[in-house]
Amino acid sequence: MKNNDYVQTNGHSLILSFGSTGEVQGTTSIRLDECFNVARSEYSLQLTHPGNTQPLLIDKFSSENLAKAALDRITQVQMAYARRQRIARRLKGFVKWALLPVAGATFAMALNMAVSRAGQPLAGLGLPSQVLGQPLAGMPAAPQAPVAQPSVPARDLARAVRDGVKAEKFSITIGSGTKGPLYVFSDPSCPHCIDLEAELEKLSSTFTIHVFPVSVIGGNLTTDRLPKVMCAAPAERSALWKRLMATEEVPGANCQDGIAAVAANDQIFRAMRFDGTPTIINAEGVVKPANVSMTAESLSRWASGGK
Repeated sequence: MKNNDYVQTNGHSLILSFGSTGEVQGTTSIRLDECFNVARSEYSLQLTHPGNTQPLLIDKFSSENLAKAALDRITQVQMAYARRQRIARRLKGFVKWALLPVAGATFAMALNMAVSRAGQPLAGLGLPSQVLGQPLAGMPAAPQAPVAQPSVPARDLARAVRDGVKAEKFSITIGSGTKGPLYVFSDPSCPHCIDLEAELEKLSSTFTIHVFPVSVIGGNLTTDRLPKVMCAAPAERSALWKRLMATEEVPGANCQDGIAAVAANDQIFRAMRFDGTPTIINAEGVVKPANVSMTAESLSRWASGGK
């Protein structure tokens, strides 16, 4: 009696066995994290790897429709694996950022591990912030377009920004309101962010605002000034941030910790694929939608669950 067809992933391997429809009655294992191609040749499926001129027969089928169905199933499983890997890479990069306080002296090493594991969305992590900002230097402020929730669950986003605040390395705290926290990714070279400052000042009497400064809009214009703020003690950053957002000169010099903090925030911003600055996140990890205006009243009502 023939076995059922089997097209499943096992870790990073794709296991193929066409016991019901195939003629070979064998099992093929393919590494999904290596380059390969599965193609149909009339009634058969063949596997090729770069550099190998001789294809490997996976199985033969009695009709073209059976061969097509088998190839379609393999493609579906491949795509599902790729989607899971993309989400896993983003989560790994995000968790690395949230757990940096635990790393202590291995801060720079942890960032570089994040880039190797997270792939393209985190490319550049660990390089000087001047390089990180360069591709976006000179870009106008991003319009207030519809905001897509990141692919990570909201609860994970909320936990990570909370942990980022606890680290005292990556954020600036404004106010000490009792209605809960609001988290803001903001670039001092972004006009929308500058306009938002007055509204955040109003909100700071009822909410606690945690700003994660980034340089994704201003590029070098931001990275030349912003690390000075992050080099200061946590209690001193709020006053320096307000001076920076008022386009005033910030005293002091850039330091490696400040540069690294901005670089980490930039890469988390890009990994989460936020649409622009300012990006506002409530206590539950939900990103402010486009239909909520950037006024203290609207933001307060949204953050309070519409009450």
